[in-house]
Amino acid sequence: FLREAYDIVSRDDTVNMVISDLVGFDTSDPSRTVSKWTVPQWHPHELKSKNLLHCCPLFKKELWDISGGYNPAMILGWEDWEFWLRIEEKTKINPKHLKAETTRYKYRIKEGAHSFCRDNYHLCFSFLQSVRPSFFTFTEILHAQQTIAVFSSKVKDAVEGQLMLFPDSAPLQLWDGIIKHKEGPLEDAVLHYTQSIRLVDSVDNIDFGNEGLRWQSELRMSLAMLREHTPTSTE
Repeated sequence: FLREAYDIVSRDDTVNMVISDLVGFDTSDPSRTVSKWTVPQWHPHELKSKNLLHCCPLFKKELWDISGGYNPAMILGWEDWEFWLRIEEKTKINPKHLKAETTRYKYRIKEGAHSFCRDNYHLCFSFLQSVRPSFFTFTEILHAQQTIAVFSSKVKDAVEGQLMLFPDSAPLQLWDGIIKHKEGPLEDAVLHYTQSIRLVDSVDNIDFGNEGLRWQSELRMSLAMLREHTPTSTE
């Protein structure tokens, strides 16, 4: 696969990615097929609602360079899907699908891998919408934020743990703010929203196309401050 794919991208300037159908095999028994991925026809407008590309194509390095690579904020999975969307924001993916009778690519499937997003699809999709808001409506983003808040207990440890490793991640700061906004303390939520805004505006911050996070953090911070200064009734 790699040899044939490299030959294609080397001689055809219109192609910047080559992909083939994928077969997943069992770690304990490589002869046993446990999954198949038949690559669908490429329609970039469908990418926001369905991951049309698996994580194992060969693509030109310029796509990695122009997009900044994988985003460490994608802690629950789908880092490849977010990566493809980010590329589409900056340039265009022009894939070639290698179709063949024999499987060109085999992928080892570890038991339990990818299970979180399979079992919590809407929650993972909410994180994807939040980090790539240009593909979605304002209402969809608000709903995504609410979903993250409602299920904050499921992702709290993962978000906080990753934030310790990547404190300069604007999406992680926003998401931790949403969690603190739901669970408290509220002043911590405001601090995380403020930090997210600062990171989006920082020239030293790695650019993962985070501009769409600014208004989200500003909105959430306004709501938090309003809640903080709204008097509560007492019996």
